[in-house]
Amino acid sequence: MSTFLYVFRELLGSIKPRGAMLLLLTGVLIFAALGAFSAFFLFQTPAALGSSPLTGEEFVAYLDPQLTTLQIEALYAALRADPSVARIDYLLPQELGRRDASGALLVQPVEGAAEAVFAQLDSSGAVFRVDRPTASGGIPGALSPSARTGLLVGLLVGIAVCLIVARFGLKDLLQAFDGQLRMMHLAGVDEAAYSVPVLVAGISCGLIASAAFIAVLYAFHLAAVSNPTSVITLAPGLRSAGCVRRIAALGGAIGVGLGLLVGGLGVGLVFRRGQKPGS
Repeated sequence: MSTFLYVFRELLGSIKPRGAMLLLLTGVLIFAALGAFSAFFLFQTPAALGSSPLTGEEFVAYLDPQLTTLQIEALYAALRADPSVARIDYLLPQELGRRDASGALLVQPVEGAAEAVFAQLDSSGAVFRVDRPTASGGIPGALSPSARTGLLVGLLVGIAVCLIVARFGLKDLLQAFDGQLRMMHLAGVDEAAYSVPVLVAGISCGLIASAAFIAVLYAFHLAAVSNPTSVITLAPGLRSAGCVRRIAALGGAIGVGLGLLVGGLGVGLVFRRGQKPGS
């Protein structure tokens, strides 16, 4: 058995209930931080995900699934030639995360022509739904500025609390492992032999939390796609496969990064205890 595996096994075997509870809480806090991070992207409209954010004059027109490619092209060309339309973009069905549409048109009318273009789209027969910002200028389903600020503050506080809890958990673990740690230090064992296992233990917390986050994220995505009328679709980003993939990749990277920070805290504690064997 290699030195690493031996030390790692002994380290895990030294975990006491209090230390295990704190490390478990560390994983839960990493999971919660990833959830707060994902909310910044999930509470966006499909148009904002596929193109540019909606303004107070823009509409998103969902195209009837029975439309052919030629009909979609004809509608796009007609609206593009309309002097009342300042800009028009086509959004692919994959960007929308919807099975009941052939895509959508993001239309920005010229100033003062919003109501006329909205009525034209609504009565064209080529679309089955037209979304537009609320009267207050907000985006349906999007987070308000205060909610975004609250999420950001909560995310930062959650990360800080996570690191504090992790430090106490690792300190409790190393206290239980103190005897073996001092013996290895006195025997002149290379510091990497007992610091790397601690680093791996911290990274493992991040990996497990990230895996759980990605599993839950995809479970919610499948629920949102299979049941478009469910309450879960209040987070429109869950219907977009591309958005979910991006969040899963970024969230996994952040989770591993937080695990690396936790492991780094543990390595710092190991070096301190190695310099002070009697501590």
